[in-house]
Amino acid sequence: MKKATLYGNLLIFVLFAIQGIASAQNTVKLDGTVARTDRVLAKLRMSKVSQYIASVSLAKNSNVAGMRTFSKIPGVVVIDLITMPRAAVAKTSLAAQKAEASKLIERIRSLEASGLFEYVEPDYVVHANALPTDAAFTDGTLWGLRNQGQNQGISGADIDAVTAWQTTTGNRSVIVGVIDSGVRYTHQDLAANMWVNTAEIANNGFDDDDNGYIDDVYGINAITGSEDSGNPMDDNSHGTHCAGTIGAVANGGGPHVGVAWNVQIMALKFLDANGSGSLSDAIAGIDYGVEKSADILSNSWGGGGYSQALYDAIERASSAGILFVAAAGNHQGNNDQNPNYPSNYENANVVAVAALDRSDALASFSCFGANTVDIGAPGVAIYSCTADSDTSYAVFNGTSMATPHVSGVAALIKSRFPGANATELSQRLLLSARPVASLAGKCVTGGAVNVADALSITSDGALDISFKTSPAQPRSGATVVVSVTVKDFSPVLGATVTGTLGAQG
Repeated sequence: MKKATLYGNLLIFVLFAIQGIASAQNTVKLDGTVARTDRVLAKLRMSKVSQYIASVSLAKNSNVAGMRTFSKIPGVVVIDLITMPRAAVAKTSLAAQKAEASKLIERIRSLEASGLFEYVEPDYVVHANALPTDAAFTDGTLWGLRNQGQNQGISGADIDAVTAWQTTTGNRSVIVGVIDSGVRYTHQDLAANMWVNTAEIANNGFDDDDNGYIDDVYGINAITGSEDSGNPMDDNSHGTHCAGTIGAVANGGGPHVGVAWNVQIMALKFLDANGSGSLSDAIAGIDYGVEKSADILSNSWGGGGYSQALYDAIERASSAGILFVAAAGNHQGNNDQNPNYPSNYENANVVAVAALDRSDALASFSCFGANTVDIGAPGVAIYSCTADSDTSYAVFNGTSMATPHVSGVAALIKSRFPGANATELSQRLLLSARPVASLAGKCVTGGAVNVADALSITSDGALDISFKTSPAQPRSGATVVVSVTVKDFSPVLGATVTGTLGAQG
């Protein structure tokens, strides 16, 4: 053991073993809070125990790695605990979490019993009170994020973004593809959050990644016959408005902020300047999103009849774990009786969104459906970016505006739970819906999206089992590897899975 030298006001560090201090990722839930498993806080019994006596005594404790003191707070110390490397501990299961919490409590009680300390307590994990300073948020214009009852609204009739932002404001690893009229990727509140195709060299006139699109740096223009197939610049504003709600940067100089401050927006243009487009071009956007590993596809468009080709494209996205968020439509109809596509497709990854106003009323224009519309979100008087200039904004109405709220929420969920696939994202969105009277009997959940609850909802005991084969289409006589994933929001470790081959072998 090496004895530390005391230097007046300097922080003292006593090292009992040659061991690196565990990272802040060593945490566990403790009575509804989060605490570190690699350290605790304590106060010495100063009248009886000197720092040196405490250090000598703790050196004999096999659970203790070291002790640190504060120069200006007499007697208060940080006790570093010896922990197993994170990779060696299965922390994702509920049983493992409980065992880890019990171990921490046991160590605290052991230190209390030593007689060295007046108290020993957990080193809790806290978070910054993250609130943006963007003008449209602070003045209440962005009521969908924080509704304080302004303009005849109802306080709390929002997505509860403020609470969620204490946990996460997003992650740059999450990609949201906006299948729409494009995105003004130079906009002051969007430029920093645009997805960039690193396989493409900008403005060299070549298809560097050999995917059929030239200079597709921020996404594509899928409109058939377009000379700028790699340029998704918005000439309508609809797509830019949706992108702003999803991921306008926080504190970025402009007045707007999106649901997810940190995210990548992939621009997938298929609607023209008049807001019209063909299904084949929409499918090209989905195909590109799958190719470039988007996590979420936001779809504020609809119309036409049932298309098997579009269904198949959405199913391909589902197989890739991509959530497909779709607008329920603006023609006041019951989608159970008169289907609205693509929101009515029965693919497992489709989430259909209705529009609510600032008083939690179903918007007068919004479609609904007890069986075919999943959830509501803010869609009236929604302020966001537009494509007129790099500093332009406007207020739009529609289920088109509700949809990106849900896409942004999904992005925050994906940021908090990186391993979540489309099934988990959808479950978290729907199971955490906030009950809303106007949606009772009008949508599957009878409620509005609530991002704070979506981030905190716990396992429900309903296991989700998925599998894939390699090769995907095996030949007769070939060896097939079957991979099975069992989840209850988080992966279930150590599960026993029994499978039976079908009658066709």
